[in-house]
Amino acid sequence: MIIPTLPVPNPNPLGDPHGRAALVLMESLIHALVEDGTLTGEQAIDIVQDAATVHAESDYSERDAERLHDSLVMLDRIVASLQTVSIKPGLG
Repeated sequence: MIIPTLPVPNPNPLGDPHGRAALVLMESLIHALVEDGTLTGEQAIDIVQDAATVHAESDYSERDAERLHDSLVMLDRIVASLQTVSIKPGLG
């Protein structure tokens, strides 16, 4: 995935707390589904990558560009965490 580079400074470095909480909840749920065998690691990664693609292709104003970038970075971190879990023996 390509994450756009943005020159605009973030006026709120903590971002949207509700959005971050939603992403943490989603990440926890996906990890639980992988750990109990409902999803494979590859399926979980595909889900997050598909969500990031749809999110990146959504219509955002210039004003929201930094928040879009931040959320895509968080989704990339979730993919990285799923890749770590999926390579453990017996998971994914």
